[in-house]
Amino acid sequence: MARRHLRAAALAACASLLLLSACATRVDLPSKDAGLRLRVQSSVIAPGNGGELIAADALQPGDILLTSIATVNSFGIRLGTFSPVSHAVLYLGDGLVAEAVGSGVRARPLADVVDEEQMVVAFRVPGLDDSGARKLRAWANSQVGIRYNTTGVLLNAPFVLNRRLCELPLIPSAVSHYCISGMAMVQLGASRDDQFFCSQFVLEAYRQAGLPITDADPRWVSPADLLHMREGGAAGLFCAGLAGQRGLKVLLVDHSEKIAEKIRISGGGRANFTNRDLDVRAPQRHFIGDNPNFCRSALSRYAPQQFIDLVHKHGIAYHEKHKGQLFCDGSSQQIIDMLLAECEAGGVTRWQPCKLGKIVFSAAGDGTSGAGSYRIDSTRGPIETPRLVVATGGLSIPQIGASDFGYRLAEQFGLRVVTPRPALVPLTFGGEAWAPYAELAGLALPVRIETGARKEKMAFLEDLLFTHRGLSGPAVLQISSYWKPGSPLTLDFAPGVDVAEALAEAKLRSKKRIANELAALVPSRLADAWVGQ
Repeated sequence: MARRHLRAAALAACASLLLLSACATRVDLPSKDAGLRLRVQSSVIAPGNGGELIAADALQPGDILLTSIATVNSFGIRLGTFSPVSHAVLYLGDGLVAEAVGSGVRARPLADVVDEEQMVVAFRVPGLDDSGARKLRAWANSQVGIRYNTTGVLLNAPFVLNRRLCELPLIPSAVSHYCISGMAMVQLGASRDDQFFCSQFVLEAYRQAGLPITDADPRWVSPADLLHMREGGAAGLFCAGLAGQRGLKVLLVDHSEKIAEKIRISGGGRANFTNRDLDVRAPQRHFIGDNPNFCRSALSRYAPQQFIDLVHKHGIAYHEKHKGQLFCDGSSQQIIDMLLAECEAGGVTRWQPCKLGKIVFSAAGDGTSGAGSYRIDSTRGPIETPRLVVATGGLSIPQIGASDFGYRLAEQFGLRVVTPRPALVPLTFGGEAWAPYAELAGLALPVRIETGARKEKMAFLEDLLFTHRGLSGPAVLQISSYWKPGSPLTLDFAPGVDVAEALAEAKLRSKKRIANELAALVPSRLADAWVGQ
C-alpha cells in the first residue's frame, strides 16, 4: 500500500514538473474558420507597446514564433516562468514550421500552429541573411524525428523555480548572474544536447546557422527567456527611433543580451524617466561635471515636456514623487516598450547581442562629396556608415553591461576625456567600523547632508537609508556626486534641532537615559546604536 502511494506521489511530482517546464502544444482541436492571423494577448507584446498585428504571409524564414494555448500544461509553464508564452516554434518558409514537442522534432504547416494555438507572436532576429536562413532550414529538417529532451525538461523544472530566488529584487545583478549560472551548471549539467525541447531547438538552429542568439547554453533557456531577448539601451533606443522617424536608415547595435537594463532597475522598477522642474533656459545648471556646458545644446533642444508628451502618447500613467521627479505608476517595462515602439515606427534595424571591434574613419577623397565614412568590425559582419552615434553610457553599473568602450573610442579619435568618478552611488564602509550600524539596515530618516567648503560647499535635505554595508537613499546618492575622497562628510540626523542644547535642557528636567532623550529626536534604534558607541 505504501509503495503504491509512493509511486503515485512520484508520478504526481513528475506531472507537476512537466507542467512547469515542458513546451506546451495542442494538436487535436477542430479547425477554426478564421484566416491566418498572428494574435497577441499580453500588454508586453501588444500593438502600441512595440507589437504589430500581421498576416502570416509576412513571415520570413528564421522568424521565431512564441505561442501559448488554453491548456493546464501551458498555464503551468506561464505561471512558472512569469510569461505570456509557453512554446517556441521556428518558421522555415513556404508555410512550414519546425518544433520540438513530446513526440520529438517535427515539421508541420504554419496554418496548423495558428489554428491550434490561443496566441502566436513572431520575432525576427536581425542579421539573418539568405545564406544563414538556408543553413538554418537544412539543419532543422535534418533533425526531424530526433527524440524530445525529456531529461532536459525534468531538470529544467526545478531550475525554473529556483532561479526566481536568484532574481529577487534585493539581490545585486552580479550576484544574480553567478547564482543563476552556478545553479544551471549544477541542475542542468546532465541534460542532453543531442535531443531538444522547444526553445533549445530554436537556439541550436541559430547556432548551426552561424548566428547564435545568446552566449547562454540553449539547455538553460525557456520560451519566456526568448521573449525577453530584445535589445537596446535608453539613449540608443531613443536616438535610433527619432532618427529613423526623420527618414534616416538606422542600425542599432548593442553588446548586451538584455534590453535597457538600466531603465528596468531605475526608480525602484518604476523608471524615474524625467524631472519636470529642469530649467530649459539654463539646463547646464542641473549638470554636474568639469564641463557643464557640454549638455546645454541637447537639453535646450529637447525639454522634459517633450518626453512627457511622448509618455502621454503611449498611454503610460505616471506620478510626481518628489521635487519634480516623475515615475511610472506601473512598471519601468512600459518605458522600454515605448522606446521599442518608437524604433519600430522608424524602421530601425537592431543587432543584438553584437560586439564591436575596430572602428576606422576614412575621410572623403578629393572630388567626392560627403564628409567620409566609418568602417566598423562587428561580430555580425562589417558595417560602413557616414554617421556614428555612440550611446554607451558610463561606468556606473558594469553588472548590467556598462563598460569604458565610449571613453576608449573618444580617446582614439582625439577627444578630451574628463577623468570619470563615481556619482549617484551609495557610500560603503569596510571592516569592523561599520559593524555597530549594520543592524540598522532598512532604517530611513530625513537628514541634512553636507560636504565641501566655501564655494564648493554643497548640502541636501533628503532621506537617508541605512544598509548592511553603509549609507544610501536620496541624500547619499545626491551628495556622492560632490563628495571627494579625503573630504569630510557631515550628517545632521535632526535637521533644525540643536541636539546639544536639547539634551542639556533635558538633563535639568529629566532623569531619563540619554538614549531615551535622543529617541525623541531620532529613531530609537539609531539612538541606541549611537549611545552604544
